[in-house]
Amino acid sequence: MKRAEGVIATTLVDTQGEQMTREALEDIVDCMSKSLIPIGVEHDPREPPLGRMSSGFVRPRDDGEFEAVAILELFEENDEPIPASDTREIVIRRHRADGLLISHDWTHRSPEDQADIATISEVFRNPPQYDMKKAADPISLVTIAGAFVLGGIASGFLKEIGSDGWKLVKPRLAALFSRPKQEKGERLLSFSVLLEVEGTPIEIDIIHTNPSPEEVDEFLENGLSVVDSVLPFYLHNAKDIRRLVFEAKGKNVEIRFAVRKDCRPLAPSLRVRDVLERSRHEP
Repeated sequence: MKRAEGVIATTLVDTQGEQMTREALEDIVDCMSKSLIPIGVEHDPREPPLGRMSSGFVRPRDDGEFEAVAILELFEENDEPIPASDTREIVIRRHRADGLLISHDWTHRSPEDQADIATISEVFRNPPQYDMKKAADPISLVTIAGAFVLGGIASGFLKEIGSDGWKLVKPRLAALFSRPKQEKGERLLSFSVLLEVEGTPIEIDIIHTNPSPEEVDEFLENGLSVVDSVLPFYLHNAKDIRRLVFEAKGKNVEIRFAVRKDCRPLAPSLRVRDVLERSRHEP
């Protein structure tokens, strides 16, 4: 693998008026000492990792501020990455809160968006989470996260939110994705599911690009069941898989890639429709 050093964060005020503390930088570096952090493309969850951050440190700048420096390991085509450690794996969002959780980024800091997010979080009975992610192309990301069991994502999600809860959440989500914004990037809605398979945590991300309310309805009614149906195939004999990323458009769901515990992305062996077709002909 190619290796390089890169500054990934500083205590300077950024272009959105936000500022990280030195303690926050040290927390990032501490995370690198415990887990492997994938290197993405402009924080776009639809794109597979280009490499991983394997370690890092905080150092002073000449202007009196501080910066976090990461050791970057970049994957090269057809090369197997060198194992970083037998004990360290890709960082997984644990979704420790009971029930559902909504998180958002800086593109949703307007009073109107914050009011909608607060209402959704009240229905979920968990405070909203802020994700400090910046990109040159300002992709907007809202994530609804929860922990479920394999084969029970669709039923578990609908049970958690309920029909009355969805009646409150649906118009708020619609407003978040239809309100005019100064930022020109795409708007993503991600359903992030934490599964535990034989004691191993696995993250499932199902991402919608610029979704309409009707498409979200279709996904909850039919798309989640499709994900439930194909997950056993993609996870069978795949003990090193820690993340699966799907893209959805209404009831239509397609797998994009998998990620191993060492952060290496893998292309799918079969598309979703082929997995469903195969399952129809198996006893």
